[in-house]
Amino acid sequence: KGYTITGKFDTTILIDNLAAGKLNISVRAIDNLGNENVSDLGMNLGNIYIDNNPPTTELNVSGPETGIGNDTYLTVSSRIVVSGNDGSAGGISSGFKTIRYQVDNGSYIDWDYSRGEVSIDVSSLSDGYHRLSYYGIDNLGNVETGHNFEFYIDNNPPQSRITYPDGYVNINN
Repeated sequence: KGYTITGKFDTTILIDNLAAGKLNISVRAIDNLGNENVSDLGMNLGNIYIDNNPPTTELNVSGPETGIGNDTYLTVSSRIVVSGNDGSAGGISSGFKTIRYQVDNGSYIDWDYSRGEVSIDVSSLSDGYHRLSYYGIDNLGNVETGHNFEFYIDNNPPQSRITYPDGYVNINN
């Protein structure tokens, strides 16, 4: 797009709809007599990059885990690990900043990703159904669509017993 502005001016150019990548901005000024001044703002301001893509997160479980049907079962010695990646769109990435997560209906916790992936301790959770909600945020505030991980905590050992119908047990020494 080109813009024509006459006289002294300050302007803002919206870059909302530009694709991710390196942006070169140049300004060409021509006065009423035809005198021209061309400058490359990229040299004066540094490079301008567009990163309008959200980061991504990945969830893994370490420790005891099993699936029955569509349900996931963990024990209190399991750990849920969420890692993040800001990827690269057009060779540009502002970097991963924060993982926000919430266990059940508790408060959201902001994990500073400069500390690395987040390992979520489930040792204080009671037996039964739980839900972890989480998403990532990059350094420019791009927000990933949220995810939910639903699971059950089961710390009860199985119980077993053998029963025989009356008259069917004969023990010989």
